[in-house]
Amino acid sequence: MAHKKQATFKEYTIGIRENNSIEVLVDGKPYDGAVKPLLRDTIAPQIGLSLEEKWNTQILGRKIVDHINLSTTPSECETITPEPQEDTPSEPHKYWRGLYGLKDDKGNTILRPTYEEMGSFYDGLASVGKDGKFGYIDKMGKVVIALEWDSAEKFSEGLAAVKKDGKWGYIDKKGEVVIPLDYDWAGEFSEGLAAVEKDEKCGFIDKKGKVIAPFDYDGATIFSEGLAEVEKDGKCGFVDKSGNLVITPEWNWTREFCEGFAAVEKDGKWGFIDKTGKLIIPLKWNDANYCVNGLFEVMKGKKYCLINKSSKIVFQGGYLPFRDIGYGFKTVGFEKDGLIDNNGNIVLPEEYDTISEFKEGLAYVKKDGKCGFIDNNAKLIIPLEWDKALGFYEGLVGVSKGVEVSTGWVPYKRDMWGFINKSGKVVIPLEWDYVGSFCEGLAKVAKDGKMGFVDKNGKIVISPEWYDVDDFCDGFAFCEKNGKKGIINRSGEIVIPLNWDRVSFWGNELIEVEEKKKVGLLNMSNEIVLPVEYDKIASIKNGLAEVTKDGKKGFINKDGKFVEPLK
Repeated sequence: MAHKKQATFKEYTIGIRENNSIEVLVDGKPYDGAVKPLLRDTIAPQIGLSLEEKWNTQILGRKIVDHINLSTTPSECETITPEPQEDTPSEPHKYWRGLYGLKDDKGNTILRPTYEEMGSFYDGLASVGKDGKFGYIDKMGKVVIALEWDSAEKFSEGLAAVKKDGKWGYIDKKGEVVIPLDYDWAGEFSEGLAAVEKDEKCGFIDKKGKVIAPFDYDGATIFSEGLAEVEKDGKCGFVDKSGNLVITPEWNWTREFCEGFAAVEKDGKWGFIDKTGKLIIPLKWNDANYCVNGLFEVMKGKKYCLINKSSKIVFQGGYLPFRDIGYGFKTVGFEKDGLIDNNGNIVLPEEYDTISEFKEGLAYVKKDGKCGFIDNNAKLIIPLEWDKALGFYEGLVGVSKGVEVSTGWVPYKRDMWGFINKSGKVVIPLEWDYVGSFCEGLAKVAKDGKMGFVDKNGKIVISPEWYDVDDFCDGFAFCEKNGKKGIINRSGEIVIPLNWDRVSFWGNELIEVEEKKKVGLLNMSNEIVLPVEYDKIASIKNGLAEVTKDGKKGFINKDGKFVEPLK
């Protein structure tokens, strides 16, 4: 079915409450909308899971929870972050201590963690949010469009949909409004057109705001291969770029066109149509996704398979949709995972318990409780000999093996962690209770409940003496001891004493600290820039930030100096 509310959320957090109901958070906030459509239409496809229409919310949620191996306690909910889009730069945003920043592909910090929300880069800009306001930064972390919008979507074809005071419109990359904020909702531009909503009806406009397709539809999505899905009276069809209805709304559900075909559903059965609306693949499948390399992904019974244009099954799959893991491979299997290429040829037999996505050219695999890694030719290059493994970062990965420990009572096995390189060679001995991933050349390690850091040679750079530490960012790391927080440098020296209830970066130069629910600013020399006596420091707008104290408001600049006093 076409949806006028496209998926624009950054993160979904899902878990099961004690009363067995499903808890869904969107961007860290409780989701009060219809949970079932969100689970079914957005989250499930995102993680490669197809869910039947007849399932209720609890079954939908539990299926998703089971699929991503979540704990059944709300406190251990897992966050699902959408995969980077094709325009994402090599410096992915870094989620750290609740805030986002930027790193380059070598791990160097471009922008210290500053924003509560950050999207991927499109057209060279990424949306960022803080204190409920949104704007845009460039790839160097510079604010190019001030954080003044109530909502801000990704740039597409040079324009981005923004919202203020309940109305949507479009801005260009200079931040100038080019299409007035007159709409109740606005979608992204694709192929020169965008779906918009006014008075509960949807239509399409061009980049000058001219109406191309009238506001006759109940829902609409993006253009793909010259056609866009529309919904009217509960049925779905397609319009062309002149606004003409070229495929009559007769389908219950539709998906975008891909390689000249679109999946459609009627009376619970799926098939494919061509651009004339002619049914090419008969309506006899339990589900259908897309056509890739001339093969159609469909579900027969409860299992997915690939068929050709004659509806002949060329590959029989498993209970989950084929999942892309990179390098042209897809996972497939019944109770075990295997790999096929984009032409449906078997690359790895269905013998693995798990096959992950590729990271730094290697993918994690697990079989009979043991972990190893395959390369981008699907060859097992790190043997299945590890009990647990993390992902590769900076050329190394943390791994563990159970080691028998004698305590004078009954011996038991204890996980001991170390690091291996991409050849599978142990480069840091397995002598730690736990390890993190490398970041800026250092990795956190833990022993006897204390944490410190080692370098890539396994040398202890910062001794394990901290109750908690974060990964290094731009040469600094947050640390905690005895319930108080501060900052250390790469030598382990304390640069911001452990005096605070909360510590976070405020831009690239200053530190926001909190004590007894009051906040202020320090510089990296531990000098007070703004006394710790304010109730809140809000987001920056046009280079300024709003501060509040006892109900009064004022503005400070990026150096923490007042430009408008409290009043």
